[in-house]
Parts: sequence; C-alpha cells; structure tokens
Amino acid sequence: MSTDLELFCSLFAGRARAVGLAYEALSAITGNSFGTGDAAATRLGPDQLPDLVHGCLVGRHPLILGILPKIANAESVFASVRRYRNQCVVARSNLTADQALDLNLFLLGPPGSDNDEQWKALGATIERDDRVARKQVWLRPLQADENEESFRLFCERTFMARPWLKGHSIEAQLALDPIEELFTDEGAPVGVGRDWFGLADGEMEPGPDLVEALITRYRDGA
Repeated sequence: MSTDLELFCSLFAGRARAVGLAYEALSAITGNSFGTGDAAATRLGPDQLPDLVHGCLVGRHPLILGILPKIANAESVFASVRRYRNQCVVARSNLTADQALDLNLFLLGPPGSDNDEQWKALGATIERDDRVARKQVWLRPLQADENEESFRLFCERTFMARPWLKGHSIEAQLALDPIEELFTDEGAPVGVGRDWFGLADGEMEPGPDLVEALITRYRDGA
C-alpha cells in the first residue's frame, strides 16, 4: 500500500471512530473476480483495474478508496476513474443487494489540488457521475499539517457527516426523535427517517415507484 493510500485509510478509520461508526477492512471487494456462481469464473485483467485500492466497511457502507494521478490531465484522470469504476462493478458482485446500494467510491487528489482550478473542475465532473457507485473526491491541501481539518470538512459532504453532534438546535431536536435516532444510529442522514415514514403513509401504492422514492430521498439526504 502506498503512503498516500495509507494516509487516506488512516483518516477514514479515525473519522469513523470519531463519529461512532465501526471500521473494518473488506478485502473481498478489491479482487478481480465477479461474485459467485457462474460469474465467479469471470475476471478482469490488471490493465482494467486500479493498482492502488483499499476496501473497507464504515458502519453499513462499503467503501472503495483510491488515489488519483498526480497531474491534472483529464485523459489520465478519467482513465484512472474508469479503472476504479470497474473495481466498483466487481465490488457490487461481491456484496448483498442492500450493501451494493450503499457502495461509495472515495478518491484522493494530490497535495495542493484543493486550490487548483483544473483539479476542482475534474473533481466536480467525477462526482457528477453516479454510475455504479456514488463518487466523492477529496482535494487535499499542499501542507500536510492541514490534512486533518481538510479531511474533516470533506467528510461533512459524506454519509459520515454528523451535524447533530455539534449541538445545533434543529439537528439536536431531530436526534431526540426516536424514529430519527433509529435511522441516524445506522448512519442515515438527518430527516430521512421521518420522510420515509411520510412516504410510506402517503397515497403512493406499495411497489417499484415507492421503493424508488425512498431510495431517492435517501440519496438526496446523504
């Protein structure tokens, strides 16, 4: 494992502990073989998968962690993202249906990318692509001593955000709601629990449309 990937993993493990989520390595999602059964014989070649990758489980969320190229060259960056997306396809085949819905791909930019306009544009483009897994990019600062705070702010954009831990009145009130407490203890965004119950009690008939509405509400809140 590279030094950069070790840093990324260490920061995720530390942040998980800080917000009360379990963290464990999940090597099953970083291989080159698809699932089980007939698909198990299908493998991707090394040129189709990333060289540096780590799999882990944070709370109920399976994560693929990876490293972007050091130069903000669109061709090489998107080629790298394609390989990580392939890894996510392999990962999904080794996860349950529920776990696959929660799969996230987190990618690390090079030092100084946080103040680089090219990297900001590339990062935004990567994050807009929600095929296979939700993708988010941490553009880290040039100075290593700023990494921890920068990463904390990055996590505020992810399922690891815990605004109700800050003592804000609205979030604190929601956290006291037993329905919200049940959902947020499992890592769901604030407000999702009540909204789910509202959708379930509404006029929408049980079926695919209701399921899609529930999934959309969760993703919008994450």
